[in-house]
Amino acid sequence: MPPKKSSKKAAVAKSSRVLAKSKKSIKPVNDTIPQNVRTYWEGLAWTDISDHFDDRTTERGRRYGEGGNVESLWATADGRNLLAVVHGTYEYKTLVALENGRKKGSFALDSTCSCPVGSDCKHGVAVIAKFLDLLAKNTSIPPCTELEDDTWETFSMDGKRKVLKIDFDEFEDDDDDFWDDGEHDWDDDEDEDDYEPPPKRRKSKAESAKSTSKKDDPVEALKSKLNSKSHDALVDIMLGLYNEYNDVREHFKQEAFAESLSKTGGLDKLVDKAIQLIDKGFKGASYDYDYYNRYHGPSGPDLDPVGKVVKQFKRFDDPLPAIDRIARRLIEKGCQYVEQSGAEETDEIDCVFYGMVDVLLASKSAPVDMILWSHEISSLGEYDLGGYAVRKIQEHAWPVKAWSGVADAMLLQNRDKKMENRWGLRTIVETLDKANRQKEATDLLRKEATSSWDCELLADRLINSGLLDEAEKLVLRQQAGALKNNERRHFHYRDDWIDKLKTIAEKRKDWASLASFQAADFFERPSRNNIEPLIKAAKKLKVEPIVRQAVQEFLRTGEFPEFVAKSLAGEKSTPKDKKAWPIPFFTFQTDKRKPEPLLDLLCEWAIDENRPKDVLHWFDECSKHKSKRRDISLREVADAISDMYPDRAFRIYRDQAEHEMEATRNYPEAVRMLRKAQKALEKSGRSAEWPKIIEEVRTTHRRKSSLMKQLNEFEAGSIVKQKMSGMR
Repeated sequence: MPPKKSSKKAAVAKSSRVLAKSKKSIKPVNDTIPQNVRTYWEGLAWTDISDHFDDRTTERGRRYGEGGNVESLWATADGRNLLAVVHGTYEYKTLVALENGRKKGSFALDSTCSCPVGSDCKHGVAVIAKFLDLLAKNTSIPPCTELEDDTWETFSMDGKRKVLKIDFDEFEDDDDDFWDDGEHDWDDDEDEDDYEPPPKRRKSKAESAKSTSKKDDPVEALKSKLNSKSHDALVDIMLGLYNEYNDVREHFKQEAFAESLSKTGGLDKLVDKAIQLIDKGFKGASYDYDYYNRYHGPSGPDLDPVGKVVKQFKRFDDPLPAIDRIARRLIEKGCQYVEQSGAEETDEIDCVFYGMVDVLLASKSAPVDMILWSHEISSLGEYDLGGYAVRKIQEHAWPVKAWSGVADAMLLQNRDKKMENRWGLRTIVETLDKANRQKEATDLLRKEATSSWDCELLADRLINSGLLDEAEKLVLRQQAGALKNNERRHFHYRDDWIDKLKTIAEKRKDWASLASFQAADFFERPSRNNIEPLIKAAKKLKVEPIVRQAVQEFLRTGEFPEFVAKSLAGEKSTPKDKKAWPIPFFTFQTDKRKPEPLLDLLCEWAIDENRPKDVLHWFDECSKHKSKRRDISLREVADAISDMYPDRAFRIYRDQAEHEMEATRNYPEAVRMLRKAQKALEKSGRSAEWPKIIEEVRTTHRRKSSLMKQLNEFEAGSIVKQKMSGMR
């Protein structure tokens, strides 16, 4: 997402006013960037960028940036936001921002883009590469200012300004036409050499007008030529096309057939023809899918003729009954085909369904009937054939009155026990919501919710409506049942209910209950992620120091606090026990195994709270018992202690670099560790030792050409330094 608004806004707004007053003397951003921000940018190496974007994305983005794909680039006056237009598969708007890092005075990269990836993509890397290139060359960088709602005001160095609107949701999943074009690979997963040439020079308005004049337009030229022909000459042309091309013949046959049907009312004949074409299309499909996929490519059903027939239904006012018959036959044959062939792609079937939906949405069929039909059709068959297409009807902007009619029809069918079509409770509730009948939907859930899923939906509605007491009773009942019926490994069945209890406690500001739920989570599944919520809840309850000490003791020994242990066993606790653990008890499950210390969590907890002394202490304790060290990240440990214990951090970084070079052959990560090792050595005052260390690395791994290349770049310094020295 775009960077959060901060105190820099006042300075940015002031800069915008100054720029507006002095159009002819725009001050380049190069001259306004604060020294700490400039130092960060100028010190960036490719390994720093790949820390955020990953190695593959960084390499691809680097080629983009150095290949001229960044068309325009602006920056805010403080140098913390870069805005650019990047030429890729399409033209993308990309925003790179510097956010505050964990440590005071540090920065972290963030990237947002209008491309399908959306964030942390190669276009973001390209913008950074281009910006650093401009800094190194001291090329003037024009400014921009953020307005609101993803809108930016940009300036050129001659004082001209314009407003740039960025649509970061431009390529959402619901854009079916975009995602289904079959021409683009948005994952960028195979093609290593994905360099795209920079865009050609844009034509001026005069050139564009000239090139698109009617005189040069082939369609306009054809129109002019046909208009000059006589009626008989045009007939001869069409007859020639009819005799020469099968598609033209088929088109006229369909037209004639549809016209005759529309006059005689013979809609059934058109349906029969569509069904015959469906049967014929599947008869010619290959059912040995694996064989054809391996040697010839899969031969799916030929349903193009069916799609052409479906288009003819546009001539009828109410085509829904006819389309229903075709859809059911298509699903029947399609399910047989998928089951027998093992085919995973059903594009041919989906295309026909999309055609049906387009016909229906353009017709005069009753909206209530269409919506009910879409729900029924999407439930047929186990492969959801045509489901995406018919859901377009459910997502259409129907009036509230239509949704209310659908809800009434569903409720009536569910009350009539003789009717075959009975609707799921959730479907009816969602329909009532769309009809603005929320209270009725909630009452229906109160009356008929029996399954866990439906009860969960009811609980959410009660909580959102502020009916917390009723919601709590429901949640406690469901949570108790889940705790009784599910095995320990099925945590997710109970977690949803516990989360709802937490939400209720927060809305009530009942910090004692919230702390008890967080404590149950922590003791049941001690983990790094469960410590911080417990400590925060204890802080709200104003018992943080006591709870912090008890948590540390539990992790050190593996023994529950006395109050918790006695509550689990059903024993009575003493006032002393409650004083040592001042949080109410909430039941949870636990293994009956012998308690074990969790020293690794103590180390990770210290890392999260930036306590380097404790990090090193617990890391050393874990190292004495290798089985206790579990998955502690050595890099995280070294990062946490590098300022206070640079010598220890250096040894960890150096060992990790050697491991990456020898065991995993992850050379970018190895170089990254070496860079951190160098910095740790500088902090400890031992910079003079570095040349000997790096020479040993080169000697030991001299046959690894890829590693040597990356070491050369690493020793050359930051990206800006490399560019200034003429190195690429």
